[in-house]
Amino acid sequence: MNAFPKSIVQPLRSRIARVVMTAFVWGIAATFTQAQESTGGRPDLLTNAGFESGQEGWAFNCHKDKGKVAVDKEVKRTGEASIRIENSGGDDSFLKQAVKVKPKTRYRLSGYIKTKDVEVKGGQAATLALEGGFESTESAKGTGSWKKFDFEFDSGTLDTVKVGPRLGGHSSAAMGTAWYDDLKLIELGPSRNR
Repeated sequence: MNAFPKSIVQPLRSRIARVVMTAFVWGIAATFTQAQESTGGRPDLLTNAGFESGQEGWAFNCHKDKGKVAVDKEVKRTGEASIRIENSGGDDSFLKQAVKVKPKTRYRLSGYIKTKDVEVKGGQAATLALEGGFESTESAKGTGSWKKFDFEFDSGTLDTVKVGPRLGGHSSAAMGTAWYDDLKLIELGPSRNR
């Protein structure tokens, strides 16, 4: 036997069901909003940006054959893997992805870098970079834990750019090991000099 009459219990059940449903919907909306906020609501233009599918979508080159690239499932920031670039001697090693972009548009490349014994004599060490110019993040040197790096660039007249992790740079040969994870390339808007 119920202690409360049906006329009270049924409306109360209905209200509780609405509160539970509202909380559930808000929880889903908050999760979606968090995912959108991580890129400012803009889609990441890179594929396999966390290297969960190995090197798929990426191309590697080094200038002096002293650089190696590998997927690392032990050292990672998030997910299942990161990418590791290791230069046994001074080299400029670049793992890049070709990405379709809009001409006269600004973009931001960001990601996380971790380093071990990275040395360079002048110039760039471990960075995220744009091929064909000097645009890149600040260099990560020495030994350090995961740190976020980013930079903005303008596509100019280009409709495709190549971007990605780099150990070394123009006229700078770096040695050591760097890991990269959770990269993002997002569109920011039209060039300021349209």
